[in-house]
Amino acid sequence: MKKAKFIAGVIIMSMVLNLASAFTYVYAGENNIGSWGDNGDGTYNNPLLPGDYSDPG
Repeated sequence: MKKAKFIAGVIIMSMVLNLASAFTYVYAGENNIGSWGDNGDGTYNNPLLPGDYSDPG
């Protein structure tokens, strides 16, 4: 009986975590003003890093 309750608890916890993941995925697409990355139109806006420049010489 204890094993069945444990398995049921694991299944319920798994379902709750999957639901939370789904909400996170849905709301991650909201506008993040001032953030870097995907502009949503196929272009990207990323900061220039020192490694982006060619080596002198």
